[in-house]
Amino acid sequence: DQTPPPRPALDLPPAADAPLRVLLVDDEGMIRALARAILESAGHTVAEAEDGQAAVEVFEREHADIDLVILDLTMPRMSGRDAFRRMMEIDPGARVLF
Repeated sequence: DQTPPPRPALDLPPAADAPLRVLLVDDEGMIRALARAILESAGHTVAEAEDGQAAVEVFEREHADIDLVILDLTMPRMSGRDAFRRMMEIDPGARVLF
């Protein structure tokens, strides 16, 4: 029998006293939906952007309230690298996960 063992469920600790406001940036809707579900199940609040340009626009308006940006590198209109550079101009202390 070559059946692999069952995979454990992804279990993130709850946000408890420190939920994050996350800006989630990816051009693939399915990836955004999955990541949003995981983050929200842990108690975090999620804003979404479908490409780098939209991400910069959201970040310009809301950067004071965003704790973490999760950023795809390869996207249309503006790459993740270019969006990152623009975000660093707006807030050099921003936390970004590629």
